[in-house]
Amino acid sequence: MRRNIEKVLKAFDAGKAAQGDTKRTCWTDGKTVYSYRMPIAWRDELGTVVVVPYAAGPSRTTRSQIRACETFAFTPGDALYKIASDKIGRAA
Repeated sequence: MRRNIEKVLKAFDAGKAAQGDTKRTCWTDGKTVYSYRMPIAWRDELGTVVVVPYAAGPSRTTRSQIRACETFAFTPGDALYKIASDKIGRAA
């Protein structure tokens, strides 16, 4: 996993804001992870990490960041992870 997305995901896990790089290709406000301006992961009302579907990524960079969110959010035996519905955004 690249260092910039790893930094962002650790901050997201702690509920803190962070910027991955100066271009803001990935960043978090502590509640949502963004690729550029597209929300790609967030926690729902139950605390489950919701990640947009990989195919929703409009660029290779965004798709790579979505994969990193999936890897970060999923731990074997942990049910606190799901793929978002076909709608992009906070719809669950």
